[in-house]
Formats: sequence, structure tokens, C-alpha cells
Amino acid sequence: MSYTLEKKVANAHFPRAPGSTLVSSERLNVVYNKYKSTTTIPADAIRFNFVFAHGTGMNKAIWHFHITQLFEWQAKSNGKIYIDTIVSVDAVGHGDSGVLNDGKLGWISRWDEGARDLLEVIRQEQASTGDLTNDLKSRNILVGHSMGGFSSLFAGFHEPNLVDSIVAVEPVLYANAKEIGKFAKRFAMIGSMLVDEFASYKDYEDFFKVYSFYKNIDPRVMEDFIQDELLVVADPVSDKKSFKTKTSKAAQIAAYTSGMPSLIAGMDEYQHINVPITHVAGKTAKWNARETNPFFRGAIKPEYLVGVYDVEGGEHLLHAEQPDVMVKILQEHTTKRQVDYSKHLQEVPEFKFKGSKEKISEAEVEGKLLQGRFLELHGYGYKLPPKL
Repeated sequence: MSYTLEKKVANAHFPRAPGSTLVSSERLNVVYNKYKSTTTIPADAIRFNFVFAHGTGMNKAIWHFHITQLFEWQAKSNGKIYIDTIVSVDAVGHGDSGVLNDGKLGWISRWDEGARDLLEVIRQEQASTGDLTNDLKSRNILVGHSMGGFSSLFAGFHEPNLVDSIVAVEPVLYANAKEIGKFAKRFAMIGSMLVDEFASYKDYEDFFKVYSFYKNIDPRVMEDFIQDELLVVADPVSDKKSFKTKTSKAAQIAAYTSGMPSLIAGMDEYQHINVPITHVAGKTAKWNARETNPFFRGAIKPEYLVGVYDVEGGEHLLHAEQPDVMVKILQEHTTKRQVDYSKHLQEVPEFKFKGSKEKISEAEVEGKLLQGRFLELHGYGYKLPPKL
């Protein structure tokens, strides 16, 4: 195995929106799996890190297969690609995070705060281990599905300097406030179909593999997902066992219903995301509103929409139902980022002048700033509007 695996805990973002916790002073945590490469990476090589975020009702292990495939890809690349650290995060009400936060969670689970939770994980790793840095030699790629796609995008919006790029897979991004009634009915129906406790392991397994929304997930992904989700509880008196999902029905409904306010607040911000994005949609998927893809792809600045995939036969859960396709997309995105970022580095003063503060200052401060050449400053980021 070319990596180590450790389960870790980080502080969740604080303070949170009203209703996120039963008592406003409560602090939440997020649990994540950390995969660390055991491969020796040359000092002059660009290394890639990944932060994975799941969709509603799923957990961090939904990405385990993809992660193992990325490490295998690195091992077979003959030094062409280096992957250093990968984390996969349980949202505050989901999986092991949901268990840890039991008794604290409220009735709101805002997706934009999920973005801030991802950033907290990155910051904790940077501060405690030095991993997940986003600098000249280490780049953080965020990958998110559905709710996690929205959160990944907003992590990039809030902190573009912590994020190299984003792969958003069937992200839920579009809402029409006029359809709030239809939205409420839809999720009331979904809520009535959710089950979080079972009499036997067979009932638990059958729910996922035979009856649920997840039944078409690839077996290589399914087993990791349902084993990570399983919570076995023994009655203290009778010792009779019950089989539960770590993510409660209430936490799932809170995540689903919190989508609408998160989306309405977020739709104006897509145009201001300034990191490269690959957008992945399923050709036959019907979970998202039909306006989603054209709206989002039209909102992102063209220079930042670096990849568009419409997956043949892809449904909303295409990342888990077609994992080999998903892995290939991740590989293509990473390869493109390696090429593009290597070119970009040539223009970065710190890289160009090999860290010489004197030369950097001479070029940017004395040579441009004090000469009034603001539009030429590296990182100034301002474009003149087109002539009227």
C-alpha cells in the first residue's frame, strides 16, 4: 500500500447559522480520513493534494475507491504525477461527524458552512502537520458531489489562496425562490422514505443495495460506503442489537432542506469564484433543475471553467455508479492542472527570482507599483471593462 490511513477530528466552523445547533454556544466537529503518501517526492516536484466532500446521505468512504485508484495512478506514473495528502470529510451531521455531534445538532445545516468546515480541515492540517499547503510546490484540489460540490465551490470562493482548483460533480447549484412550495413537498416526500434503523444487518444491507436511492452504486464503492455508515447499538439490558445509519433521518432532512436558502444566497457568487473549475454532469441525471448546467457554466468566468464533462448514461450518483469514469476525470483534471500551473509558475515573482526578496521588490514594487503600472502588477487581478 502506497499510503497510510488515519481517522482524524477537526473543529468545525464557528459561529454557525441560527438553528445549526440546539444551543448557539455549542461547538461541532468534523471527522475525516487522512491518506498520506509513503512515496518519496522530489523536492522540486509539484505535489497534489485532494479534499473530498460527499453529498447528502453519504459519507467520507464514498470516495475511498477513487482515492486508492489515484494512489495507484501515481505509483504507475513513473514520476510524472505526485500525490501527497488526501482527506475525505464527513459533513457535520453525517457519518462519524454525526455520531460525534449527536445531541448538539439542530434543524439547519447550511451548505455554505460546509464550505467553511472544509477550510477548517485544511487549516488544521497546515498548522499541525504542514500538510495540505497550497503554495508553489503543493496544490489542493477540492472534489465534491451534490451538496459537497456546492461546498467545495464555496470553499474556493471564500479562500481562493487555499485552493488550487475544484472538480464539482453533479453539484446542486440552482434554485428558484418562486418554487419553494414545490421544493418543500419534494423533500417532505423524501423524508418519508428515509430509514435510519433496522432490525437486522440483512435489512440494513438490503435497504442500501435493493430498495434505496443508492441501489445502483458500483459494488466496489458500495461496500466501503455502507460499512463506514453502519452503527451497531446493543440494548444495555437485553443485549439485543439494532443496526443504524450513523447519519440520522433528522440530519439528512436538515441537509436536504437547508439547500434552498444556501443556493439562493449563493447563486450570485459563482461569477466571483477565481479558481479553475471542472464541472461534471450526468447526461441522463434529473436530480438538478434543468437550468442548472447552462446557468452555472454561463456564470463562471470563461478563463476559470477549465473542464466540462457530460457523462454518457450518467445519473446524479455518477461518481459512485461509474467510478472508473470518475477516476479518469480526476486524472485528466490533475494532469491539466500540472501543465497549466507549471506554465503559471514562470510568471510568479517568487519562482521567477528564486525567492530573492531584493529582485522581487525591484520588479514589482520599484518597477511597477511606484511607477504607477498597477495593471501590470502580478496578482493585481483587475481587468479594465471593454470600451463602450
